[in-house]
Amino acid sequence: MNIVETTELGWDWEAWKHLSTRPFFGGAVHYANLTRGVTCAPPNALLCRIQSTQCEAGQWERVLLSIPDDMIARAALGQFIVVHDHSEKSRETRAMWQGLTLAKIVMEFRWFGELRSHYSSRRGGSSALQHLRNVASELPDHVRRKYDYFRDLAFEMNTEYVSLTSCYSNIAESGCGFTRPREPRFR
Repeated sequence: MNIVETTELGWDWEAWKHLSTRPFFGGAVHYANLTRGVTCAPPNALLCRIQSTQCEAGQWERVLLSIPDDMIARAALGQFIVVHDHSEKSRETRAMWQGLTLAKIVMEFRWFGELRSHYSSRRGGSSALQHLRNVASELPDHVRRKYDYFRDLAFEMNTEYVSLTSCYSNIAESGCGFTRPREPRFR
């Protein structure tokens, strides 16, 4: 299992995977990034669609608008969110290392006015962090309003940081630790 942890606050993955330290929240909330993330996510995972093609094209507004409202609300509540995705190679997908990271940066900027997590958005020897910070500071008003809508919820719940991370696996591997047996195909 490859867990990309983007916070320096020392999350204990095993403790969060099954039971949260915040008892009324239960465990981690899992999302499957369509379509490949469905193959490795737990059966009760919610769905999201962060497209790597939009990240490649720099369509950041579309990427941020595609983040589900319930995911943003859960992040504002302080829940630990894991987004599952598959890659052809044994590395994090572009949708996760750029798209999901950008969403987290925007949440932290809009809700706290600063970045509170440690980011290691690095692939191929170069870091995208500064570029994503610039994108987050130059968003159109309608995108800012979408994320600002949940700021009061984060304030009311005393949320201190955004717990949003990715779990990825190579298609050739056994999965993210939640692989389900595939249904047989009939002709």
